Amino acid sequence: MGKRKQHGITYYQCDWTGLPMRSTNCYMPTWNGEKLVKHGSYAYWECVVAHVHELEKAGDLLEVEARRILEHVHDLCGAVVLPAPHFRQLDWFHRPEDPVPIIETVGRLHCEIVDEDRKVIAVRIAPDGYVSDILLEHALLQGHWAEKVQWAKENQTILSRPPLCTAADKPTSFVVHRKLSRKSANRADLVVWHWPHKNGLPLNQTASNHFKMQIYGDVVLVRVSKEQSLLPRERFINFSYVDYSETFHGKRNVKRDAQPATALSIDEYATIKTQMLSELTSLEHAVSSSASRPQDVAAAAACPPPSGQQLADLVDPTGRKRQALKERLVAPLSRPMKKQPRRLQPERLPTVEKDDWMEGLDS
Repeated sequence: MGKRKQHGITYYQCDWTGLPMRSTNCYMPTWNGEKLVKHGSYAYWECVVAHVHELEKAGDLLEVEARRILEHVHDLCGAVVLPAPHFRQLDWFHRPEDPVPIIETVGRLHCEIVDEDRKVIAVRIAPDGYVSDILLEHALLQGHWAEKVQWAKENQTILSRPPLCTAADKPTSFVVHRKLSRKSANRADLVVWHWPHKNGLPLNQTASNHFKMQIYGDVVLVRVSKEQSLLPRERFINFSYVDYSETFHGKRNVKRDAQPATALSIDEYATIKTQMLSELTSLEHAVSSSASRPQDVAAAAACPPPSGQQLADLVDPTGRKRQALKERLVAPLSRPMKKQPRRLQPERLPTVEKDDWMEGLDS
């Protein structure tokens, strides 16, 4: 529905729910070749998924394009995104003839979207340093746990309850900004769940070293995505042991029960070295079996140095260049000498006859 302005304030309207928003939040991804193009404004990514299913059902969107959009949303959120309730279920779009339940308020719509019935992979760090994967309910991480749950399900300990805590106490959490290599993980933070204070449980040295604080008892690590939405939300996504190893140790596929490497004794090293030398010698003999000595090869025999005539014939096989050069050298000697230009004689001065008085002087 696009961008609107009312009472001097600019806002956006969700293309699925029609709700006003101060920012665009989510978008409908399309591609122009390989270039990503963003269209529309949506309150939640669930609204984008619902709109994609509606367009595909109506025949306005191809199955290949719909699948590509859903994969893009999955990569951004880091989990499978379910479609939001249909717009006909909303009170402001509801028709009397539609036999569907009505969602009256925005808060109810928000709860319908964020309350996901799925499981999340998390990492549990025990006080003794043992790290393992556990499976948690998404609703448990959102704080909707009951007294009967007590952070343990199906005989699997999640967070051991400390002896100094009352029944009303609940685990606390804090967020750590960790950048991972995966595309979805770059848009996610790490949430750490633990029992607060010095509660009677043993010190968890591994977790204390990771987060630079004293933590007692079990610790649960899980990721939460950073995504824009109409109302603030938390989408917890998988954080496995492989992700833990990559985040805190910089390695992937680290074995949990890796055996320490044993050194070789002197006798074992000498045996392995002798075996390697024998294999290398046999390989050299096999490679050089078809080789010949340089003296036996005709191409390597000594040849007399070439003469000047041979080099000239090699450079100028036809002899045209040498003939032209010879003509240039002989031509100046056969040409006639040019006549020297005549020098101009200076004009003689006119003679003056001597007068009688000059003769007298001479005498």
